[in-house]
Amino acid sequence: MSVVFRARDRRFNRLVAIKVLPTALAADADLRQRLEREARAVAALQHPHICTLHDIGHQNGTDFLVMEYLEGQTLADHLRKGAFPVDRTIQYALQIADALDQAHRAGIVHRDLKPGNIMLTPSGIKLLDFGLAKLRPQLAVGGLGSDVTETAPLTAPLTGVGHILGTLAYMAPEQIEGKNADHRADIWAFGCVVYEMAAGRKTFSGMSDAGTIAAILEREPEPLSKRQPLTPLALDRLVTRCLSKDPEDRYQSARDAYLELRGTGSADLPRTPARRVSWRPVAAGALAALVLATVAVWLWRSTRDAAPSDGPLLRLSIAPGADAAYPEMPAISPDGSHVAFSAVSPDGIQRLWIWSTESARSQTVGATDGAVLPFWSPDSRHVAFFAGGKLKKVDVNGGEPQVLADAPDGAGGSWNQRGVIVFAPAGSGGLQRVLAVGGSPAPLTTIAPGATVATHRRPWFLPDGEHFLFLAQEPGQISSSVHVASLSNPDRASRLFTADSEAVYSSGFLIYARGPRLLAHPFDVERLQVTGEPFPIAENLPFQTDRGVYSTFSISSSGIVCYSTGDAGRKQFVWFDKAGRVLRRVGPAGLYRDFDLSRDGRRLVVARYDPDRGLNHLWLMDVERGTLSRFSIESRSHTDPVWSNDGRRIAFSVREKLFFDIHQQGTDANAKDEVLLTSEHAKFVEDWSADGKFILYAVVKEGVDLWILPTFGSRQPRPFLESPFHKDEPQFSPDGKWVAYNSNETGRWEAYVTSFPDAQHKFPVSTTGGIQPQWRADGRELFYLGLDGTMMSATVDTRRGFVAGVPKALFSTGLQRNPGTGQYAVSPDGQQFLLRTDYADDKSQGFTVVLNWQRMAKTNF
Repeated sequence: MSVVFRARDRRFNRLVAIKVLPTALAADADLRQRLEREARAVAALQHPHICTLHDIGHQNGTDFLVMEYLEGQTLADHLRKGAFPVDRTIQYALQIADALDQAHRAGIVHRDLKPGNIMLTPSGIKLLDFGLAKLRPQLAVGGLGSDVTETAPLTAPLTGVGHILGTLAYMAPEQIEGKNADHRADIWAFGCVVYEMAAGRKTFSGMSDAGTIAAILEREPEPLSKRQPLTPLALDRLVTRCLSKDPEDRYQSARDAYLELRGTGSADLPRTPARRVSWRPVAAGALAALVLATVAVWLWRSTRDAAPSDGPLLRLSIAPGADAAYPEMPAISPDGSHVAFSAVSPDGIQRLWIWSTESARSQTVGATDGAVLPFWSPDSRHVAFFAGGKLKKVDVNGGEPQVLADAPDGAGGSWNQRGVIVFAPAGSGGLQRVLAVGGSPAPLTTIAPGATVATHRRPWFLPDGEHFLFLAQEPGQISSSVHVASLSNPDRASRLFTADSEAVYSSGFLIYARGPRLLAHPFDVERLQVTGEPFPIAENLPFQTDRGVYSTFSISSSGIVCYSTGDAGRKQFVWFDKAGRVLRRVGPAGLYRDFDLSRDGRRLVVARYDPDRGLNHLWLMDVERGTLSRFSIESRSHTDPVWSNDGRRIAFSVREKLFFDIHQQGTDANAKDEVLLTSEHAKFVEDWSADGKFILYAVVKEGVDLWILPTFGSRQPRPFLESPFHKDEPQFSPDGKWVAYNSNETGRWEAYVTSFPDAQHKFPVSTTGGIQPQWRADGRELFYLGLDGTMMSATVDTRRGFVAGVPKALFSTGLQRNPGTGQYAVSPDGQQFLLRTDYADDKSQGFTVVLNWQRMAKTNF
């Protein structure tokens, strides 16, 4: 239909989208007049969920529209990941219906309503091309393509007997039959969109266009309640009426549909096999909220003590409270009375919080700065967690945390009835065991030299307290293999299956995630074997791509499931100033991992995870415009990209069978991928010297060591920093004489600087823990993240050796402690910071609790 440009309106100093129309439309005087009349009508629409048309113009033979500039993604893009939760479906459907109602009242019909014409923005739904679809070229049924609005030739007539317009999968029967279609065709398309949001699949489809047409004209779609058992009957009825073949049987106005949808609530839920009870924290003076919260807590208490699968399937929403920003990593107590989680406090520090069914409120636990990955004692009286490079425990009734063991980069733990804790102390290596009363930790599982596995993590005790589950993860991979072992013979572990998360046991099932779905798999706890097939118990779990595995769900001994709700682990690049003020967002949100900012600050190269293929691909992003373009095209996983100083080449790691090798590729359109280094170890690119002669990379063996790869001569690599400790995130100084990095050699992560190329002189930079050091472009300031996520700064003087000033805090970033994955970049002048942040429209996200999920097993077997 057009070409769209991003532009700035100088009169009002605002970004706009300019849509330039094709010459075929401009050549027809009647069409131009009709276009202008239609555009003026659309411009009169002022609605928060309709993309605003600012102006229409004609210059030098070119017709154009000036439209509102939107940031976000289309509904079609989001639906590729699957269905929305019921509450989100209803929220978006209400916004669409409200927008349709206003347009129809103004006499404007869309006629091409579909997910591709609906944008998801931070402010909600935005409908695009409103009222202009009727001007698009039309085709007879015999010439239909898969998307008529995209495949129709511009020379096709706009009117005529037997011609239709729209997008086939969302066309009403009267449109396909070539009859006159009015606003009720939009009602049909609205029903198709709502069905797709709720079910995660198109309403009507076929093997061909003819098959799709037959489905629309002759068949009824499968009921939503059958596709998604949690669907309220009222929503099912609404979609069914919207999709009536006869326009007279549909809602006669979008307002009727809106009012019907607005009435969809808890009154309809008890009739469905799976009931959802939603509630919020108690607000002072709000009697209705108090009653609703009391009912939800009563349902929880009454169900948690019942036998598994007794009573109906229930889903309860917990909002931890406005003070707990970015709540994640829930851990429900064995008795089901509390939920421990990590969240950012009002002072910007991440701490341990505990939510109680007794008060329906959350409270922070003192002296737990930087707490992550909590897990409970079997008696529900203590919570263990990782913070400050240590494994700690704390009494939920009060008291100071007790240090149990060193854990430089803790990766999960489990506590059995005999007072033994199994835990992962670091991001690589095997598991350890320690007594819950304290003592010296002892190695438990080992990783053989040369093994493809890099780490054992996320243990979970089985009911006998002797056997435990754990994850074995390969370097740079997200998916892992679930194993089962015993305390008495830990190195004779058996592999069970591949998963994207830890596996936990409950009620005869192993619970784990694959992609954004939480699954339950029957498990014979006596034979230690899975049986049968898994079935889903939850959808759209947030996906933690940079941690490699999930930390977003938990389960109690009584079988209560608790999981985080959010935006499926998407990240957003955001510029902040030195005071922590948000300047602007950059590009769309996505499943972004490692990234690097070009030396001129104008481009990003980022590894973007593809959940459908389980691979990371490299993309380039224009920092000013926010546009993305594909860089890597091979069907292999690419990670850890780094720019050359001149911005003409990118070095990165590529998975080759069992290991990651180092490659480089130019940024020119015809540049070819070149292999720089292969070996039987996992190698991850870290930095490229300003003169282009050396690449710093990390080698994963028993620990993590730093090596140098020359890019000239024989390219013979050599070790730079070798020791039993973990070293990561190294970066060359701008003059190439120093390397900043972080190491856990003291028992916690600290930032250091050492001389290059000999590494003979080492200087500490951080004083209370630090990771991910980065230089200012002139080399006179170093930045790093404190272990609580605070952005820190230290002045640097390298005129006579190396001297670092006393670090000072700049602002709280909200970033999580993750030594192995870069999460920010610094502008060349050191005044701005580009953070890869959690994407969330509402910082007060919460958790969903599932009661009696075992009932789903009866419908799946």
